[in-house]
Amino acid sequence: MDPGECLPLAIDLGSTRIKVLAHPPGAGDPVYLHAPAPHSAPGIIDTEAYLKEAVKLLHDVLEHSQGSLYERRACLAVTGQRASMAAWAPGGLEASPTLTWRRRPSRRILERVERGDSSGLLSLFLQPTSGLLRAEELKPLLGRPGARLGGLEALFVERVFGEPLTDPSFAVAYGALDPFTLGWVGEILQFLGLDSSALPRLVETRPPEPPVASLDGWRLELRALVSDQAASLAEACSQPGCTKVTLGTGFFLDQHTGGEVRGDPGRGVLPLVAWRAWGRTVYMAEYFLHHGGESMDMLRTMLPLGGGENLESQLQESGPLPLVLPSLTYLSSEFRRGYEGMCIEALKPSHTPGAILRGLRASLAVLLARGLDALERSTGNRASTIWANGGWANDRSLLVYIATALGRNLQVGEKPEWASLIGAMALGLAGGPGELPRLLEALGGGRRMVGVEPVGNLWLPSWEQLGAMVERCP
Repeated sequence: MDPGECLPLAIDLGSTRIKVLAHPPGAGDPVYLHAPAPHSAPGIIDTEAYLKEAVKLLHDVLEHSQGSLYERRACLAVTGQRASMAAWAPGGLEASPTLTWRRRPSRRILERVERGDSSGLLSLFLQPTSGLLRAEELKPLLGRPGARLGGLEALFVERVFGEPLTDPSFAVAYGALDPFTLGWVGEILQFLGLDSSALPRLVETRPPEPPVASLDGWRLELRALVSDQAASLAEACSQPGCTKVTLGTGFFLDQHTGGEVRGDPGRGVLPLVAWRAWGRTVYMAEYFLHHGGESMDMLRTMLPLGGGENLESQLQESGPLPLVLPSLTYLSSEFRRGYEGMCIEALKPSHTPGAILRGLRASLAVLLARGLDALERSTGNRASTIWANGGWANDRSLLVYIATALGRNLQVGEKPEWASLIGAMALGLAGGPGELPRLLEALGGGRRMVGVEPVGNLWLPSWEQLGAMVERCP
């Protein structure tokens, strides 16, 4: 589809931020608005406030867009956080709080999974971040006739378009989707005491018959429904073997594996569905750090950094930095032993607040290097260049640490925080996989790149130092 036929519009339903982008190629400047995600407690989203804010952002973006150029027709792509979980009454008018992946499942349900996993089926699908592990907390509302269970993406789509829908890239993070058949695994749902009739209807990433809604006199067509990491992969990678790192609230390493399911959960490399479109399923392999960007935010808030965050001065420092493990619940998809707060070691009286933050950057970079090694061993593909996106890809110092630890060049787009929005738009507008590069060029995603190279004299901790910390942290 030519992007000139309708206004390209995307919403990212993030766990910390809601983002909306209208991007008219060649017909004016993009309109981009965002707002913090309203939370009622750590790891718990205030669902009603969240949905109101999401619709308000859509309203405001459309109000600032040139409707006359598109006969007030918009092609909407919905992306956002995976593994969020909420329950709601029929019609989506009454909803529970939304439990995000930060909300640790109860010890009881985790022990129950471990005891009942004689075949290994449960541990293959049910990771600590799997959304359905949190369904137990939602049982009071789920007990009502016709109640629904699913992610924020499904509830948002029901509120706007009238039916709860999700695609395989979202559903695989629920923890009960067979990646080969793209159907729900009945044994897992039965084990969790859930009925598939309560779950959203599964559709392709590009719904063959796009649902239609009206908002402020605009005709909205749901052109794509795709999770944030899959969408940001599409923005950077159109071919198997291509690898990207998203530096957001969490840090995600993803590799495009084409039509093959690849991964090794024992190494922390999860085989996931990227998208189902144009009659084919594309998969990706993923390794992630749970709280990379969130830890950066936390330290910046806690420490009196002041000035002096100068990249050149950092590169001239040769002394060891503090060792910092960035976790608030779990460390990564490989190391799942939970602990609260951060662990900091090798801290000296001479270390400034800036040195502690640089220590976190260095530690994050080494943890990503371990993840990349696990990812490439699991898939058998080595990428010479890594594409970086996400909000923290605007932190040049962090990128230098990561490039140095990985020993690879990084490529970063002009607007890395728009990656999921641009990727979702392109998937929704493209008539086939061969059109993705052209559309990305038109939308400006993944094309105007800045290179970041490894630096030879930058101090980094060893994995042995950080690995020992993983065992010691309380």
